[in-house]
Amino acid sequence: MTASSPAPRGDFITLSGWYGFANAGDDAILRVVLSELTDRCGMEVRVLTRPGADVRQSAGRPIATIVHEDLVGAGALGNWLTGRAWRFIREIRKSRAVLIGGGSLLHDRMTRRSLARVLDEVLMGRIWGIRTAFIAVGVGPLTTALGKRLVRMGVMSADTVTVRDQASRDLLVSVGVPGSHVVVTSDPSFLLPSKEFALGPLEAFMSPADGAPVLGVYLVDQIGLSPAKRNRFVRSVASALDRLHRSHGARFVLVPLRCHAEGDDRIIAHEVAGHVEQPGIVHCHETLQSPEELKWLAGRFTATIAVRLHALFFSLAHHVPVVAIDRDPKVRNAMNAFDLDEYVVEIDDQIGERLVERTSACLGSLPALRAHLAMRTPLHVEQARKLFDDLRRFLGLTPTA
Repeated sequence: MTASSPAPRGDFITLSGWYGFANAGDDAILRVVLSELTDRCGMEVRVLTRPGADVRQSAGRPIATIVHEDLVGAGALGNWLTGRAWRFIREIRKSRAVLIGGGSLLHDRMTRRSLARVLDEVLMGRIWGIRTAFIAVGVGPLTTALGKRLVRMGVMSADTVTVRDQASRDLLVSVGVPGSHVVVTSDPSFLLPSKEFALGPLEAFMSPADGAPVLGVYLVDQIGLSPAKRNRFVRSVASALDRLHRSHGARFVLVPLRCHAEGDDRIIAHEVAGHVEQPGIVHCHETLQSPEELKWLAGRFTATIAVRLHALFFSLAHHVPVVAIDRDPKVRNAMNAFDLDEYVVEIDDQIGERLVERTSACLGSLPALRAHLAMRTPLHVEQARKLFDDLRRFLGLTPTA
């Protein structure tokens, strides 16, 4: 990490991301940041938030927040006229630094207003001499000229930039960011500890007497498909589960990584379960466990079928092979980082066939895949550790624990 702005100041760090909305992947990143900077270094972290967020639940502890006021766009004028914008700026200026990430923050599928909210902290830092860093962010897709220009400006204005995969770095370079300004790291969730919890009725389901494989299935309710395509997707996945049971005796636990009014994975899980011909082969887990508990649960499965990115990370951390459904470039990028491209399934008219084919190949190669992951996963853990070692040096922090 490089640093070109003034020496560290302030007694807290501001963290910007999409925290507080019951997404276990984002919550995992938040908890690792708090562990590495607050618990180990005694540095307070304050989280930028917006209405409806429950950051305390996401963090698993009391935590200070700062309301993110819009500085540009349709709602900004009222913030400037009422003084809210200036109060927001004064709070940010007290920070030792502003950290942006992790997660998939730099893409232009969102509105201009949302992208501006991600980038305005960097521009404030440049104006007022506050250190700024992108930490383990995902980049892409970038399909519009405006999106590419805004991301390039924001990234070039930051003091340091780390991305969670090579494809994100390559995309930034393609829009004009010098490669020397971007460091490839790994997702912070690889440092999240696992926490065992009582499985209750799920224990018997996951321990079949015949030793048949039990797979974790992690779907996304807001999958971005039209109603007709979503229905075909649901039916195709259900049909694939039936076929995998017939050919391998497999059972399936459908696990939510998000349970929130803005997106609840249990909805699509029940839709899939409702189309399975043999209801006894699926179990819909109803509770959103903590990120630590979800990571532990991922390690209990024979293999994983994942649409959710952090289900993929939680599984690979335990050397559990993954078949990934490619709803987003970040999923394919992550699988590529583990040399698992052949186990990626695209969402198209052939998804049912391909899901059966790739999952069958996975189940037929379990020893080799586990050995492969046993070699690759420690490299990602080490990258995540180095991310925070470098970040502490950048912030002028010394671990005390």
